[in-house]
Amino acid sequence: MYKTLGECCENNAVIIGYLEALEKRLKKSRFKHTLGVVDTACKMAKHHGADPVSAMTAAALHDYAKNMSVEELSAYAKEKQHTADAVMLASGELLHGLVGAEMVKEVFCIADEDVLNAIRFHTTGRSGMSLLEKIVYLADAIEPGRSEYPGIKGLRKMAYDNLEAGVLVSVTGTLNYVLE
Repeated sequence: MYKTLGECCENNAVIIGYLEALEKRLKKSRFKHTLGVVDTACKMAKHHGADPVSAMTAAALHDYAKNMSVEELSAYAKEKQHTADAVMLASGELLHGLVGAEMVKEVFCIADEDVLNAIRFHTTGRSGMSLLEKIVYLADAIEPGRSEYPGIKGLRKMAYDNLEAGVLVSVTGTLNYVLE
């Protein structure tokens, strides 16, 4: 069904279920991106000694709230009394991770805080990121379907050779993008 995942998915019924739900929820291009993130996160998890199922779970669900409007995201965050500042409340790019983590916690009954944090911080990053958070953060940035941008080839290599350096380079680039 999801041939692009190859051996990473290993016919995991739970991951397939997440992907089936996401395929109905996301735009076609966003879903294709999600498949690329799942495959990349799985490969990176295996390479860096992280749990591939946790990586695939967080990667599959990382953009769960991506297609919501800024107004919908802000209303949800306010309703759930999340402590999001004015900048975050005004940006769907920043807020969809926070809201998405809370939504998948409710919808799919996910209790693993590491998986939820990987979803929550996949765009912004944060101090003290776990191995899983770093993997999902970088997998989102480097998956094969991402448009070529300056430095992506080096970043793809760095994601396997030096995860810490890859995160630093990616965080810097993301911060500059968001500030623009």
